[in-house]
Amino acid sequence: MEHIPPPTRFWSGVDLAGKRVLVTGVSSGLGVETARRQTALLDKGTIRAFLRGLNLVFQRGKSEGLSAIYHFTFTGQEEVKATVVIHDKKVDVSDGHNGTPDFQLTADSSTWVRFLRKEANLVWALLTRKIQIHGSSRLLLAFARCFPS
Repeated sequence: MEHIPPPTRFWSGVDLAGKRVLVTGVSSGLGVETARRQTALLDKGTIRAFLRGLNLVFQRGKSEGLSAIYHFTFTGQEEVKATVVIHDKKVDVSDGHNGTPDFQLTADSSTWVRFLRKEANLVWALLTRKIQIHGSSRLLLAFARCFPS
């Protein structure tokens, strides 16, 4: 009997660095979903793409027990303020600063995009104050766990 591969599934979108992503997944005989990411540069990446991508790549299971309000302030080329609320395994991203934040991040927009693309070192950006944080660093780590790198 000839083995017929299961149908391939496709998903496309934008990752956190603003890169266009095509994910192809094929179920193996064990029922395990395997995925292979293929990325093509959408553009240089933008803060708006980062914020739009948060809803697309949020991992509900990794956010269990997390309830926090994050304020992001981006300066420089792209001046943007945003609020990200993670509560009850859900994420909500909105323009502007809403509510009382548990964690605040202020960053030069080009430095943040370079950090997301792994072209800039977070420690160096913090030391040079290109990225500034206010609040527990544990909340930053909890935020990062909710999104694939």
